Amino acid sequence: MPKLKIDITDYNLAASYASRIWVGSAFAFIDSKPTEDTLQAGLSNFYGSSKSDRRTLPLLPDGKTLPGFTVSPAKRPLKLAPVLLPDKEIYRAGQDSVKLLLVAPPWLFPNEDIILDGARLVVENNGAVYRRLPVELAVEGLTIVELNQLPEGSYRVYWSGDEATDCQGNPAECRFSVVEYVLSPLQATLLTHELRGSRLNCRLKIERYSEPLQDPVTVELWSGSQLLRQQEIAPEAPGLYQADFGLAGNAQERLELRIAMGDQTAAIAIPGSQKAERDETLLSGLGREVRVSLMPQSGSRQVRGLYISDDMAIANTPATLIDPTPENRRARLRWEVAAEAARLLVLDMSSNICEERELGTVEAGQELEIEVPAPGGFLAIAAWVGDKAWEGWSALLAPNSSQLEIAAPATASPGKKVKLKFALKSINSSLKPKTNYPAAVYVRVRDLRLSGASPEERLAASLKQGLQGAADWGTLAYIEETLDKHPDYPEPLMDFIQERGITLREASSGFPQASSMRFRSAAAPGLYKKGRASGAKSAIAPESFDDLPLTSTPNRSPRRDFADIAYCGVVETDKSGEATLEFLLPDAIATYTIEAFALAEAGREWSSASTTLEVSQPVWAEFKLPAFIYPGDKSPATLDIGAASGRFRLKLLRDGSPVPFRIAGAQQTSADTFIGERAKVEFEAEPGQWQAEIEDLTSSEWDIAERIVMALGQFKGITRRFQLLLAGETLDRRDLEALQLRLLPSLDKPFNLLCDATADYGHRCCEQTAAKLIAAVAALAAGGDPAKLANVIKAGVEREKRMHIPGRGLTMYPPEESGGSRKPDNYWGKLAADYLSGLAFAGEGLLASPTLDPEIKEALKTAIAIGEDAAAAYKLELVPSKIKTGRDAYRAAMQKEEPALRGIAKLLPGKKSTTSARNAALDYARDRLQKLAKNSTKKSGAVQFRQEIAYCAAALVAAGQGTDLNLAIAAANEIANSLDSNGRLYSTVDSVALIGLMAALQQAGIGGLAVPEILLDGRAMPFAEALELADAGDVQTISVQKGTASVEIVSELLEDWNAFRAELPVKVKLSKINANNSANKNANNNNQFHLGDNLELLVSIDRYEPGLLVNICLPSALSRLEGGGEVKRFSVDFCGKTELRIPLKVTGYTLPVGEHWAVLVRNMFKEEQAGSPGLLKILSYELA
Repeated sequence: MPKLKIDITDYNLAASYASRIWVGSAFAFIDSKPTEDTLQAGLSNFYGSSKSDRRTLPLLPDGKTLPGFTVSPAKRPLKLAPVLLPDKEIYRAGQDSVKLLLVAPPWLFPNEDIILDGARLVVENNGAVYRRLPVELAVEGLTIVELNQLPEGSYRVYWSGDEATDCQGNPAECRFSVVEYVLSPLQATLLTHELRGSRLNCRLKIERYSEPLQDPVTVELWSGSQLLRQQEIAPEAPGLYQADFGLAGNAQERLELRIAMGDQTAAIAIPGSQKAERDETLLSGLGREVRVSLMPQSGSRQVRGLYISDDMAIANTPATLIDPTPENRRARLRWEVAAEAARLLVLDMSSNICEERELGTVEAGQELEIEVPAPGGFLAIAAWVGDKAWEGWSALLAPNSSQLEIAAPATASPGKKVKLKFALKSINSSLKPKTNYPAAVYVRVRDLRLSGASPEERLAASLKQGLQGAADWGTLAYIEETLDKHPDYPEPLMDFIQERGITLREASSGFPQASSMRFRSAAAPGLYKKGRASGAKSAIAPESFDDLPLTSTPNRSPRRDFADIAYCGVVETDKSGEATLEFLLPDAIATYTIEAFALAEAGREWSSASTTLEVSQPVWAEFKLPAFIYPGDKSPATLDIGAASGRFRLKLLRDGSPVPFRIAGAQQTSADTFIGERAKVEFEAEPGQWQAEIEDLTSSEWDIAERIVMALGQFKGITRRFQLLLAGETLDRRDLEALQLRLLPSLDKPFNLLCDATADYGHRCCEQTAAKLIAAVAALAAGGDPAKLANVIKAGVEREKRMHIPGRGLTMYPPEESGGSRKPDNYWGKLAADYLSGLAFAGEGLLASPTLDPEIKEALKTAIAIGEDAAAAYKLELVPSKIKTGRDAYRAAMQKEEPALRGIAKLLPGKKSTTSARNAALDYARDRLQKLAKNSTKKSGAVQFRQEIAYCAAALVAAGQGTDLNLAIAAANEIANSLDSNGRLYSTVDSVALIGLMAALQQAGIGGLAVPEILLDGRAMPFAEALELADAGDVQTISVQKGTASVEIVSELLEDWNAFRAELPVKVKLSKINANNSANKNANNNNQFHLGDNLELLVSIDRYEPGLLVNICLPSALSRLEGGGEVKRFSVDFCGKTELRIPLKVTGYTLPVGEHWAVLVRNMFKEEQAGSPGLLKILSYELA
């Protein structure tokens, strides 16, 4: 990477003077020998007289103009990326909100415009762009972005734009997964860790339900998916363990300790442990080498989250920096030799000049002080030492000036409020105490068992990467080469002359005028304008619906809220640096880590603190249950209980019925009473709702714990589908086996839900992206959230532009996501072209609106143009000349001008030539719906079936033929039966068709404009009263006497993996990973393993097709370990490959008959295309 940018403005002057100028990285040097010529004369006229015959000229920050050329730095010496941090690393699909923290203090950027412009986040799911988010940045430097209802997958979020990249071009980014997981009762805390040469020493605290562990544990050291070391260690004292590992130098990824005791696991991510983070970076080489690492080492000291190691070896440099991290922020520089034309520069982290001194002649032993900017900076010095030009540099770090303190209770009760107090206090006595110290404080209260970095750790990592960039850029040496020999110098002048036939003229004595130079003030400008503090800001407002009512005992409600994140947000302190936070705890019995990170003084000062909060109560019960069990299987499970008095009553129920159990640690005195303060219950679990009821017989205190074990391969969800009722029709909740019937004032709710769910679709090929655009435009036209939908539209159009090949069509995915392929896709590309060209219909009213954002209007015009160009390439007819599909009929029916349809040359067979083209299209749609209504064998091609009838019905409704309304509504109701729990159909293909149908129904006023006459449970009432009564959810029947009514049917949706036919051959192999990290070539055909075994799951298919995903659901005995949890259900995209390798671990033991688990490969485009190897079985045993 070039250090300098050298622009030649006059080749004649450059040819004369380039050989007389020496350059380093931050300075240019001019010797005294050519004092008589125009170079020195010009320099004196322009830069003034020098204190010596030799000169050093600073190139920072914006470069220098010299005779014939300008020389400037190719990049900023210190360039750091902002920090993006999720509140945890794993989330439950459909339940958890993702809260991303953006740490973007002003000193990261060269000017305030970047802050004012905000961030542009890109969200990727399984490698494909899922969403783009514009984010307004909080002026305090801490911004929270909330993402809701994300589908399963592996996510990467990054800040798009050069302003958010580090010195190597890496963007600010974070990663997390949306899965199903459980947490083990084991709690592990990393007390200290230190790298001693090539050995890693870790001191651990391990507990189980807050009781110190006293048994030996197995500890494994992992780097990503690579097992490095394994050992069994015993406690030094109750709950305290020490592990010592030899660390391989090739371990590149983050190090993680995985701890196991029997069927219980815990994981600890070691901070600063990626190879690039633990490798040392040079901080200063002036006089002696000072290096920094993110990993503590023997004898190191911490500054700003970095660990400083001083090398006592003396470096032979003309100047020595005593300490680049002085406590008083006044660094001392001592000259070891005499020098002339000495000069120094100090830049802050934004690369603005804080201090510039022309020192002239210096004597050996001469010392001076340099003020270190907060949080750090870059020192560049230069001088002539004898006859040689010398340049040196050092990075500078300012130690923290404050310490954040947390006042929190040591214990609390579940489901109760807790109050936290924060105080930011000055700790550096060598600095002037601050009396005005407002700050923004990020607070995260997280289950101790979850993994994840802290803001201070990631900010320190960004600092280190910036320091590495400075070390790579800076020059610490005598300068041997003149400018014309510099590697960044443009092509040789004579080559340039000879190639272009240029005639040299005599060198001019002229020199650039001062007006051509750029200057920047030495004082660093303040980047933040005073303004409203925005605190925590969400980029997306969640769309939600009322949850179903829960039934419980009136005075004894079970604990149901087991959130892993009790609180995550930003609070602001007052001027004295103090703040108070009060929030409601979840219902879990757990240990939470309270983490706080404060930014003050425009982000230049920061501090962090943490403590723990034990959430418990005198009487409690906590399950350790599998997430999934196959129906008919049984799985070992446990229940831990505590009763302060030592006397308690216990009931264990499954679906309301008692379950037999064994108890250890308590003595049974009667059928359901026991004596003992702590006990462990063992039982055999099955799918169902589990409830443990415990009551203290002395205090009468009680607890009810409730958990649900889902049937493996059978997943329940809540679906809300609409139905249109015509006069004389009735819906009965009992016949439908529905949970609720709700009367809707219009189709707006299901239509908006369909559009939003389709716009939020998680995969992004050309067809899916176009479908998202159709959905977003339809939702925007219907009055949806403009900010969210505008973002979907802009991101979708930008993505389509990357897939568009002018004159040829559309690629399946952007070339950068498909190995550079630019081959048009002849199937999905055609569908995408059809959708995009159809935006002219979907957004007709929107495009004509004077209030539409001009940027959105231009984006839609671009999308339509792409669609029309691609349609021409695929030879698609925008106005069909033959009616061959429902889509053709819909296109024809949507044409408003009859002349536009006269190009239809061939009508349906048997139609007279006098039949109009529109009537031909309607006849096709009518005939097709009637035939399809009689066809009860729709087992295959479900997506295409729904697509066809939706377009046919939409054609009839759009044409306004009242006689066909019943047929169209019947088709709409048929399709609505297939809506999933997200409110959309299986594929974007049929969802787009349904959007067209529902839009036509709304425009025709069906289910909304005319007020129907309704009977609720046989009783007539005004429509407004019926709406209110039905909204309570207790109505059994809804009948329509007159008009048309929209009804929402709330039902339980069951998806059974075993019901899918095996249309795709799928092979699965489970192998034990050997000590050398290779899978055992001889797969265990009996699938019998031992507790603690590390496994590799190989899933292979014969041939890849676009849209193939593997879905995996694991029993209690198997887990994918991630983020501190045991992941039980997840999905992985094949992404063009025919096999996937997935690391698993045996985390539990089975009963002797074993347990079943499932693998299902599905095509996201074709509902009926699925493949499974059948039910898989595993047996696991405890080691003898």
